[in-house]
Amino acid sequence: MSLRGRAEERLRRAWRGGPGPGLRLGSVVYGAAADLRNAAFDAGIGGRWPVPVPVVSVGGLTSGGSGKTPLAAAVSRWLREAGHVVATVTHGFPDEMEVHRTLSPDVPVYGARDRLRAAREAAVQGARVLVLDSGFQHRRLRRDIEILAADTVSLLGQERRRLPAGPFRDRLCEANRADAIVIVERTVRPGVTDELAAELIHRFPGALVERARIRPWNLIAFNSAACRIARPAPTLAMAGVMWPDVFFEQVEALLGRLPDTMALPDHARINRALLREIRRRASSKGIVC
Repeated sequence: MSLRGRAEERLRRAWRGGPGPGLRLGSVVYGAAADLRNAAFDAGIGGRWPVPVPVVSVGGLTSGGSGKTPLAAAVSRWLREAGHVVATVTHGFPDEMEVHRTLSPDVPVYGARDRLRAAREAAVQGARVLVLDSGFQHRRLRRDIEILAADTVSLLGQERRRLPAGPFRDRLCEANRADAIVIVERTVRPGVTDELAAELIHRFPGALVERARIRPWNLIAFNSAACRIARPAPTLAMAGVMWPDVFFEQVEALLGRLPDTMALPDHARINRALLREIRRRASSKGIVC
């Protein structure tokens, strides 16, 4: 595992079991900087730049794993089906852009670290409405609708701590900027989602609070070799997301067993050395990722 991968794994263990004083101190520093930045934008100091078309932002409070990318892809698809000329704007991670192209194949995807520039390019190319993925903290770009994805895994975490002591980029109170809050449920004990919904409705009466469920449904062949396998039985489950354990639980539920697992860093880039390791651990029966 890479240095970044080991660091992420250590952070996740700390988030589950309780962070040490160093992470807590880092959380205070990070939180103060994030709060100051938000206050500047709220006061109109940070600048909020418009584009000539409506913008729907889908984002999250946490560093990853909130379900915002599949939710943003669904919004793009719904708008497209309603007859709008839509484009999706992302941070530019290759895997994230591929997810959008797979889930919403008829919607063009623009990716760049400077999402304001990407949004303007999409508008020039003919888009008449934009869906901004991971947009909650990208406050330079003015948006017309703010949708916040809040996952049950993070909401149930201890004290909802800020980075690096916990997964939260912003305080929960920042959800008051959202027009809609979607509680994203994967694996959670019965009744908890109802409790979280009641809490959010009480705290943010101006926002529409809805629920979404991400459930394993089927294996989809991603290349011609996979298409030739009549009964897929992958020997390796691979994830490059913030909460790989949740994905592995879904794989086990879908297959009835858990294959060998490989947890990569969030948005990991696949280099040749890693590709050799993947091939070594996988067999001709394939990989689920």
